[in-house]
Amino acid sequence: MMNLLEKAIQDFVGDGASLAKRFGFKTRGLTAFERGEAEKIFGKRLNYAQVKIFEGAGLPNLLDDIGRFLKQMPRREINVKNAITLGNNCFFGRELKTDEIKPGATLTKAQLAEMSWLIHELTHAWQYQTLGWSYLWTAWDAQFKLGASVYDFGGEANLQKKSKQGGKLKDFNLEAQGGIVQKYYERQAQAEDTDAFEHFIKQIRS
Repeated sequence: MMNLLEKAIQDFVGDGASLAKRFGFKTRGLTAFERGEAEKIFGKRLNYAQVKIFEGAGLPNLLDDIGRFLKQMPRREINVKNAITLGNNCFFGRELKTDEIKPGATLTKAQLAEMSWLIHELTHAWQYQTLGWSYLWTAWDAQFKLGASVYDFGGEANLQKKSKQGGKLKDFNLEAQGGIVQKYYERQAQAEDTDAFEHFIKQIRS
């Protein structure tokens, strides 16, 4: 059962359509290319039809500014935009370019960066579909406690060490999980070695 705050967020986001209309956000579902790339990681463990992408939304930038103020971090550079995922809804502070990529295309460096950003946010959608709204409070708690280091999963060496010890993806905070998935995607998209990541990515699909 959702608590009152969770219900308020659910009611605010809704199915995305009314929210997009109210604030003028550009909203859409995943393209065939985006879904195909995501399936390489999440397999059938993500309900892709429920995912909504909001582009050019001011919400993630505003929340990032508030978070930086509360955590006494430096102000966000004006050209740097943030993203946040609430449930199945991925909000980006600017327009993505991933919807322009056709299936079978070879990604440019810029397109890879865009796609890996989207993959990171889709990890949070997967967390929501797996854990419910508790994922959001867990993620925010880690952000306030760890600050900028919240995304640090210790690099490939730490993944290899944890893998040998039988470690679980859940041993990492939720933002670090997003970092692991994002880096894995970048490596496999460039046909680079992903051995250190496989132990943890398989846990997503199981």
